[in-house]
Amino acid sequence: MRHSFIFFVVMVLVLDAFSANAQESACGTSHLLLVSDVNRIYADNGLTIANLLAVLKDADNQILPNREIIFTSTHGVVSSPAITDSLGIARSVFIDTGMPSKNADGDIVPAVITAKYNPMSLTSMVEISILERNPVDRITLRAFWGPMTVGYPDSTIVRATCFLSNDDYAPRGQFVFFEANPGRFLYEVVIVSGSFGQAENWYFPKSNTGTTYLRAYVINDDSSMIFSNEVEINLGSTKQK
Repeated sequence: MRHSFIFFVVMVLVLDAFSANAQESACGTSHLLLVSDVNRIYADNGLTIANLLAVLKDADNQILPNREIIFTSTHGVVSSPAITDSLGIARSVFIDTGMPSKNADGDIVPAVITAKYNPMSLTSMVEISILERNPVDRITLRAFWGPMTVGYPDSTIVRATCFLSNDDYAPRGQFVFFEANPGRFLYEVVIVSGSFGQAENWYFPKSNTGTTYLRAYVINDDSSMIFSNEVEINLGSTKQK
């Protein structure tokens, strides 16, 4: 959510800057520009998405609100139509259908997403590849805290970093499960956010002495479970193994 918000804010501030994978269309001096926050997603049935913005301006470089923009794609699915808002921006989302974007030879090719404003015959395109979904292969779990006191509501942030089988970071939207014995996490499940495969949670120790063990895991599409390293917590000190 934070990633998408930042993307939208930046695009509003720099509407005249063009994305590296965007193509602008002009009729006279009217303009339509389509941009995306990513240039690839995975064939994961909608787990990863691309956020799209289409910016429409007239011949005087003025924004055009309340105009219908049509979106199409050669692979996957794109939401359409969308209406430009008070900033002249129409928003759409591009997702996969469970299949990578391949040509007739079976090679990965970019999906071409097109935005159209028919009254002015304007079009703009971006290319986004739909890659094969690689399973999560390993998880690194870390906890960050100072000494913890028995009987007090201390807590510590715990971060799980998930890696795919090709060593890429797990994409945004990946579900990560957390478990503690004893004690508890703020959330049982956290979704990976950002571009570094990370899911963060808060651990709250039980009000007793002894040792607590923390662990995170992921369930892949084939139902295989991938577990992180185990983090061992002792009150007043920390140790990971």
